Amino acid sequence: MIETKKVLVINDESDTNLLVSIALKNNGYQIESAKGLREGKVIFEELRPDLLFLDINLPDGNGLNHIGFFKEKLSFVKICIMSANDDIYKAYDYHADGILAKPFSLIQIIGKTKELIG
Repeated sequence: MIETKKVLVINDESDTNLLVSIALKNNGYQIESAKGLREGKVIFEELRPDLLFLDINLPDGNGLNHIGFFKEKLSFVKICIMSANDDIYKAYDYHADGILAKPFSLIQIIGKTKELIG
């Protein structure tokens, strides 16, 4: 039996969360979303996702500064920073596994997910 890959999106934009959710659910992934770091960390620990799409500018902090927290909690998790912020290119300095610059398309979301977790 093939295990369904799990994805968490932490992004404060409802439209972005909905777009990612639709794209990935239609491609067989289990997906959850949160609008901030506090809520996202709770869901993260319960879900134990294979992939985390993490925004930089969140109402309760900078996503880049929390990559270490997520990697420490779950060493196998792949983290993809998604943002329109120019700081997106600093993501690799924080040990992110990928970046997705906003605005992005459904094809880019699916492609990046397959690239990172299959």
